[in-house]
Amino acid sequence: SAVGIGLLAIITKFLNRTASFSLRTAVNTHQSGWGWLLGFCLGTYGVCSLATNKDIRFFLPCVPVLILLLTWGFVQFSSRWFASLRWTAVTAAIGWLAFNLIPLPAPSGFGGWHLLSFRPQFPTEQVIQKIVANEPFLQSTLGMLVDFKHLNAFNIDFYGALANFQVYGRQLALNKEFLPQDARSLSWYLTKTGPQGSFTGNEAIATLRNLVEQSPELEKVHTWPLDDSSELLLYHRRTPAVIVQPLPKPSDDRIRLESVQVPNEIPPGQPVPVTYKLSGSQEAMQNGLLILTWQHSDQPQALWFHDHGIGLGQLRTLNTKTSDYRVIENLAMLPPANLSPGRYTLKATYVNRQTGESLPLSVPLVELMLNPQAQAQPAPELDLMTQLRQLAATLPEGKLDPVFNQVGRINQYDPTQDYLLQAERILAYRLQQDSTDLPSVYTLALANILRRQAIPAIDTLTQITHLDRTNPYAWAYLAFVHLYRWHPNQAEKALKQVEALNPQLPELRTLQIATAIMKLNIPLAWKLLHTPVS
Repeated sequence: SAVGIGLLAIITKFLNRTASFSLRTAVNTHQSGWGWLLGFCLGTYGVCSLATNKDIRFFLPCVPVLILLLTWGFVQFSSRWFASLRWTAVTAAIGWLAFNLIPLPAPSGFGGWHLLSFRPQFPTEQVIQKIVANEPFLQSTLGMLVDFKHLNAFNIDFYGALANFQVYGRQLALNKEFLPQDARSLSWYLTKTGPQGSFTGNEAIATLRNLVEQSPELEKVHTWPLDDSSELLLYHRRTPAVIVQPLPKPSDDRIRLESVQVPNEIPPGQPVPVTYKLSGSQEAMQNGLLILTWQHSDQPQALWFHDHGIGLGQLRTLNTKTSDYRVIENLAMLPPANLSPGRYTLKATYVNRQTGESLPLSVPLVELMLNPQAQAQPAPELDLMTQLRQLAATLPEGKLDPVFNQVGRINQYDPTQDYLLQAERILAYRLQQDSTDLPSVYTLALANILRRQAIPAIDTLTQITHLDRTNPYAWAYLAFVHLYRWHPNQAEKALKQVEALNPQLPELRTLQIATAIMKLNIPLAWKLLHTPVS
């Protein structure tokens, strides 16, 4: 009715006709203000329509403005009939509010009573407290295998933020192909017996739930009974990727690499379990990056990297009497399949991500024999920095599908995407030592692009075109980022290089059309669109 009265008022004013009732004049002032409110509502609707998640909570900030607009419609006319209509609407609104908040008998077909309850339906805060109590020095990601109105990844994020941002919730099983990785990549999982909320009937979630509950690598650490006679189950990894042990006696600020544990013999091209044990001050450890090089004893050019942030970037400093702690990392690394067999030793350097300060670390005596005939050893999932290097290795060949398919999965495991910051700092250090290391430059470019850092990405891709000048994909990537920055002239120059190197490149035509449109050269774009590819 409010919408109808408002439309009637607008039509009456537009037609400028004399009506049998008087139109209020006071509300016709400040029309720009009302236009702003209407634009706010329409804009909010448009933004929410673009979002993939259509939950009503994202539209709630617009509700007060919408109520103002509806009220404007109700007060446009001052006749006694419209006054009665307004009071009827107010009475109906109060009745509907009471019906939803107070246990009133519901008419048939209205779905029963609506009860107001201030008791939490799920122990969300207790879940957060349990995780923080178990890992007080770490940022944790909780894999959510349940989704209810009052218990979902958004609620976990909210209560985790109240706990000093130490816990984040993330939905898993976004792709059936990656369920094994989902079940092995996190230290915490939350499941539930009985109904799973909106996940009920989801085959991927059901499969992942079975993988979690039956995994020998996970253990059930707590159970909460719920009102519907079901149970909420919290699972934790028996051997987490990162373990923090407070040290009773403070020491100097030096970082110590106390020990490195690896198998005696492993085959190339297979994940290798490795345990690093480090100690030092909280601040130095939290800001620390490890530059790790496993190098052949007799062939210096045969090597691989296992760089990463100390504690995988998950360390958190607490205001406690403990100033030092020990960090135990249970990780996996990946020697390239084409490496020469033989003995490999470790070289380690510490880099402070805040100051850029670097210092060599004393490495305990450790040797690893690479033998193609050796048996592969059970290993955890590769750390995210290593996975990023794997994805970047496909870029010179133009294989973007693996990147797009995997990045969403990886980002779920690190909610703050700190692994990309680690990669940028680590690779910048690596390239200071060797600016011609092409795999590292490609990895840095990928990290820049994933962080949407267009200017650094352009600089890195320009460096790639100097090192990999005959690769058309390198120039195509540079053109794409120039288009992202709305630089069609620079993109056109890069595309000319692509055309000279490989005019049959499938992506070339698309980039040329986008460039022509951005330059407002519509005839050229139309011609390119309708010219068959030779």
